[in-house]
Amino acid sequence: MKDRGGSLIKVLRIVLSAVTVGLSVFVLVTDRFELMPYLMFGLGTVMFVTGIAEWKGNRKENAAMLMVTSAFVYTVILF
Repeated sequence: MKDRGGSLIKVLRIVLSAVTVGLSVFVLVTDRFELMPYLMFGLGTVMFVTGIAEWKGNRKENAAMLMVTSAFVYTVILF
């Protein structure tokens, strides 16, 4: 049986990246900077999902760095 978890993570990463890039373009074009927390949340989530994909691919150093960066982004959003 083929592992579907890897393909699900790939699709999730692509969708989240597209939404985050779309939101960032919208913010830059319209100068609505009050949407920046949502943009940063999307960026942190993309990094976290990419970290999970790296972890499953046995690239633990990259995964750890992505997850630490994601945690930092979430901390910046909260404070």
